[in-house]
Amino acid sequence: MVLIIGKFESFHIGHQKLIDIGKSISKKFNLPVKIVSFSPLPYEYFYKNYVPIYTKEERKHIAKNKFLIDIDFLDFEKIRNLKAFEFLKLLKEKYNFNFIVAGEDFAFGKDKEGSFLELKKYENILNYKSIKVSLEIYNNQKVATSTIRKFLSEGKIEIANKFLNHLYFTFGKVTSGRQIGKKIGFPTANIYCKKLILKHGVYKGYIYIKEENKSFLAIANYGKRPTLDGGKELLEVHIPNIKLNLYNKNVIFWFEKFIRPEKKFNSIKELKNQIKKDIEEVLKDVKVS
Repeated sequence: MVLIIGKFESFHIGHQKLIDIGKSISKKFNLPVKIVSFSPLPYEYFYKNYVPIYTKEERKHIAKNKFLIDIDFLDFEKIRNLKAFEFLKLLKEKYNFNFIVAGEDFAFGKDKEGSFLELKKYENILNYKSIKVSLEIYNNQKVATSTIRKFLSEGKIEIANKFLNHLYFTFGKVTSGRQIGKKIGFPTANIYCKKLILKHGVYKGYIYIKEENKSFLAIANYGKRPTLDGGKELLEVHIPNIKLNLYNKNVIFWFEKFIRPEKKFNSIKELKNQIKKDIEEVLKDVKVS
């Protein structure tokens, strides 16, 4: 077996490099291949307010649908105190791998005592070969999940998407709301999802409705709706020129472009006028057939 190991919080282009190399080795030696990650992620475990870029289910979705590969999650609570060799021994007993593929900065074992040196050190003892993958550089920047988190929080969604090599997305379920959007002429679907690491504002994107297996160009607002109620953070999605009953449907929303920051308007009329402009911005690149 070929084991590809890492946190894989965001599946950015550096992670994708690991996967490509792992799959290449798998094909060359006719071996099964698997990604191994952790749940909860170490930061999730140690910092209770930490919001991961993707949830466990979303990471499963990426592995299966983008890379056609299985991903296993080790229980971080159970392994966090293992020494480096103990951790590798556990992996060997569980997966009996022939190759292990890891990034050059991969750290493991209690207090991150293990590095790629330890992977090499125990090769002959545990009978495997370790493959080191160099860090990925894009636009003279190291590709890292922490960098992508910064881009998302600053509204730089297009740059974040380049580092991800896919559109940032979230899983959600459409819930009932106060129907305010409908009353002002722009019906929205309130999407219950995890807290997002996104700058509050308006985004162009796409909504996929799982039950109907259909996707639509859409506009979304993520924030607290200061003109209306200024309450808790909410993701609201409007599909221009299409009427659908999305209540209780499971959806995926992909964020493609940041339109503008969220702001408080002096009146509902001002808000409506701005929403019209936002929708025009979203639709301006759509080709008329």
